[in-house]
Amino acid sequence: MRARKADLESSEKQLDALAESTNGTSVIPESLEEMVEKTALVAKMIDANYVVTYTPKIPIAETGGRAERNIEVTSKRPGLLVQARRKLIVNAGN
Repeated sequence: MRARKADLESSEKQLDALAESTNGTSVIPESLEEMVEKTALVAKMIDANYVVTYTPKIPIAETGGRAERNIEVTSKRPGLLVQARRKLIVNAGN
């Protein structure tokens, strides 16, 4: 039982770290009631995601394997809250 609890806690920490590193949100309800309450929030978050691609002017292969780019994501839609990572760092050797 303790091993199972430790595994769950470890998994939750990993999920939180993934959410933080991707500017996402981790929603882990404590009860059935909370799960029902959070469904509208989760549906809204899923419905409001977009995938943005980026092609650098200088290929990463030409940078010696390390590249750092500042990124700005904006929208012309009034009232839209944009949440995005602001910097991309690539280490081709890792």
